[in-house]
Amino acid sequence: MASLWTYLRMERHDNFTLVNTPNLLDSHFSAIGAGYESYYYSVEGPGSTGYALNTHEYLHSIVNVLVRENYPGCRGKLLEYYKAGKHGPASRSYRNPVVFTSECLVHAIDHRLAVKADPRRENWARQRVASISAGGLVLTQSFYDLLPEYERGARPFNQYLPILLEHLPEYGN
Repeated sequence: MASLWTYLRMERHDNFTLVNTPNLLDSHFSAIGAGYESYYYSVEGPGSTGYALNTHEYLHSIVNVLVRENYPGCRGKLLEYYKAGKHGPASRSYRNPVVFTSECLVHAIDHRLAVKADPRRENWARQRVASISAGGLVLTQSFYDLLPEYERGARPFNQYLPILLEHLPEYGN
């Protein structure tokens, strides 16, 4: 948790008590997260994360809000990525362009965090990001490629996101 907030350079905005709940009847490697009152529930299928903090799901509680706030300023550019990827198998659960954008950004940050924690995972992360992007979440690769620029700076992520979106190339370029 501390490394996630350090990476974002933001003060933790919640006081959630984290509750991990296994769902052994769900499909493998699936998970959902939801905040309710002062709890953040991570419900995970077999093989998801070993029932520790599910960084990906928790990131949604931060990133979804930031993307919703910043989406209107880059709607045209982001919509082109959505149109290009929306029929891919990895995109089938993300039929809304804002949700699609959030999912791609969460994947990119999650994989950057993995590399920051262990630089030996760089090749693994690059392969996973390429696979996720090829599966339809096409913005993931572009976000992943732009995050090192953020990492070299000093701005908090919530202030940097509009800059990241501005630097995002037009789809196909």
